[in-house]
Amino acid sequence: MAKKKKKRRRSGRAGAAAAVLSILITLLLSAGAVYGVYLYASSRPAPASLRDTASAGAKQVSVYTAPEPVQAEAPAPAPAPELPADDAKEEYGFEEVISDEDGVFVAKIKGKRYVGYIAVVDDPLRLTLGKCPWFGEAAYGRRVDQMADDAGALLAVNGGGFSDVGGVGKGGMPTGNVIYEGKMLSGGLSPTVGMDGEGKLHVGEFNGNTCLQLGLRWAVSYGPTLIENGEVRPNLDNTSQEPRTAVGQCADGKIVIIALQGRQLQALGVTCRELAMIMLGYGCVDAGNLDGGASSDMYFRGKYLNVCNTSGGPRPIPTSVLVMPSRAGEEG
Repeated sequence: MAKKKKKRRRSGRAGAAAAVLSILITLLLSAGAVYGVYLYASSRPAPASLRDTASAGAKQVSVYTAPEPVQAEAPAPAPAPELPADDAKEEYGFEEVISDEDGVFVAKIKGKRYVGYIAVVDDPLRLTLGKCPWFGEAAYGRRVDQMADDAGALLAVNGGGFSDVGGVGKGGMPTGNVIYEGKMLSGGLSPTVGMDGEGKLHVGEFNGNTCLQLGLRWAVSYGPTLIENGEVRPNLDNTSQEPRTAVGQCADGKIVIIALQGRQLQALGVTCRELAMIMLGYGCVDAGNLDGGASSDMYFRGKYLNVCNTSGGPRPIPTSVLVMPSRAGEEG
């Protein structure tokens, strides 16, 4: 009998423990369910009506402040870099004298970064213009030697620029101004070099009508203007080294013509800034850059002193600057 009572007490305690454990599990599951519902509800956006109501009453605050508009003049172009100090000590002499007669001096020149040829002409009126027979995109230009020989010139260099799309132009269509024997054959505002009937060389940015008003007997265009009234033009390019041809005039009226080689191992060429300094070093007070590159040639007494287009020889071009023999030379 006592054994049965003890067994019933143990069975009662086990049932109570099981009931308590069941209640705890139920509470835990209920709490987990409530927490899951909370997370789900908080992750969903509020209904549109609520969002609209909230935004309507909220104050919009921006952290971006627009800058005040600034009105000022555009910055001026950077000035051209000055040449190294040692260039100021460049000696503008002559490497080799080729000829000095009949009022025309011709020599080979060589500097620290250039090599080429110079011609100094005492009488500026001996200069004139050579040209191909007619101008047009379909026209063929003439080589410097052909124009010189046709005119009986003593010396010749290439002249103004021309249309050369893709480097395969025929050389018969000039660009800018062309004045020939006082007549305008081509016109357009462009850097121009030309000479009037008094033997004064004019350089600057002219159109065709201005050339005629100045009384120019001949003129061609390419550019840039290098020296004007004794001052080197500012902001000339000082980075691109190329073969160059230039014509200028000294204060005493003498004409200086220079053709410099380039695109060669022994002579890379010069920049426009360097070319201006070279022309200034030889005494020019006015000077302009003619066409250059593969067109840059000087022809003297029946032969070329230099040909810059080493791959194909002298190019056909529309114009050239010629130096005619003097009247005394013709009579002799």
